[in-house]
Amino acid sequence: MASQLRTLKHTITEKQRVFDAHRAGRHDWLAVAASNDIPTTTTYNLVRRGRADDLPRGGARHIKMTPEAKACLEQYLDEDCTYTLNQLRTSFSSTVIKSASSNNGGYKEKRRVFAEKLKAHQSEGNGIVYYDETNFNVYLKRQRGGQQAVVKLPPSKGANLQAHCAVFSAIGVVTSRVQRSSIRMDKIAAFVEEIYKAVKASSVFQNCFRNEKIVIALDNALDHRQTEERFTKHPDMELLRLGAILQCATLLKGASAC
Repeated sequence: MASQLRTLKHTITEKQRVFDAHRAGRHDWLAVAASNDIPTTTTYNLVRRGRADDLPRGGARHIKMTPEAKACLEQYLDEDCTYTLNQLRTSFSSTVIKSASSNNGGYKEKRRVFAEKLKAHQSEGNGIVYYDETNFNVYLKRQRGGQQAVVKLPPSKGANLQAHCAVFSAIGVVTSRVQRSSIRMDKIAAFVEEIYKAVKASSVFQNCFRNEKIVIALDNALDHRQTEERFTKHPDMELLRLGAILQCATLLKGASAC
């Protein structure tokens, strides 16, 4: 029917006729659009965009998939063909994405400086304490079948559970704390003071490290960024904070989760 609305998309050739007429300065470029059954709003949008063809939408983004990344995924499947998509994503993220972001020149230099300071303290016989904290979401909800995948869980009920732990190789666990609140900078500074007093009061330190320093090593968490300014200064204590991820603190966090 002639009165039936046109449902087909306008071709690039029709749009190009209108665009060429407008670019040539013709006064009848709107008439050209009308003769090609192009609405006035579409015509003005076409002129404003400055192109007759549409930009590609969706589909594969080849710039994201480099040959190295593709080879890595193929290697995973060659080693174990039963990998699921979630397992592939986790393995790829831990071996490629994280390693690429944490191995640039700036991070390498910070780790080098930290390693030199740590080795110097070890050579001097100072007592090195590793401190880290983690949080646990203790809210659990039983999943029932028959629900759609887009159903969102409600937020956590109350404050998360925060765990602080400090480990000294000569003693073991120096002190630990579990609390229900967010990790605040002033509480971290207070816990650093608690670590210092616990180490100083231990018999192992009094017998083996009496005249040595206490070195407390931290990672690069945002909660630690003001610890150097907030903690109580002592002549026989030093705070050693790494600019990049501290491997020992990462292992300590995994051990505390167990």
